Amino acid sequence: MKKILVVDDLRLFGDKFNDMEIVYAVNSKEAIEELNKNYSNFSEIFLDHDLGMVDGKADDIGPVINWLEEQAVWCIAGDVKLRILTANPVGFQRIKALEKYFQILPTPKHVALRE
Repeated sequence: MKKILVVDDLRLFGDKFNDMEIVYAVNSKEAIEELNKNYSNFSEIFLDHDLGMVDGKADDIGPVINWLEEQAVWCIAGDVKLRILTANPVGFQRIKALEKYFQILPTPKHVALRE
């Protein structure tokens, strides 16, 4: 069964979306670990730009964008689709630049926010 990876420190989408199991990563390190282990199991990846603080430093989606671009360059991107979650206009454009490699789907409505 295909899954969805949600890389976001705020939004929650429940346990399933479009009948696919959701796996959450709240920072870029967790996201890359999950992608390295299970990339071929994901059909969609939801991407937020600003991912809060990790070890006292601001984290963002940059390392994940780089990881995804590397997969595309080596032609192993597969048919993964992306959804952009960020409200940050600069961050939105950074993620949207991936559309040269990946299909970008409409942004879904989240069901809750982390406390």
